[in-house]
Amino acid sequence: MSQIKETAAKIVMALLSIFGGVFCGAVIIYVLTTIFSLAVYGGESVQNTYECARGDAIGYFSILSGGLLGTIFGCITARNYLRSLTRGNIDNCVNPAPDNSSCSSGSHIPPESLE
Repeated sequence: MSQIKETAAKIVMALLSIFGGVFCGAVIIYVLTTIFSLAVYGGESVQNTYECARGDAIGYFSILSGGLLGTIFGCITARNYLRSLTRGNIDNCVNPAPDNSSCSSGSHIPPESLE
């Protein structure tokens, strides 16, 4: 049962990392794009539909590109985190500590018999 819980926890962590990356990436890119467009175009009021369309295009593109970049970096973060968990389990099974009972191989030699 603990194997199922560990697998479910890893899946939930990966999904949270990916979805968190989507939202954080979209917000960060949108804010940076807004600051940049205000610096370039100024804070004047909209006079015609061309300026309104330009602002909409910049806004939508920044949200979509930020979401895409956030998804990519969220996947990379989740993958690295899951690899570190797996690497820790492998290291514990190859070089088990004297009180480590997480390995089911049963090949642990007590330290007293090594002397």
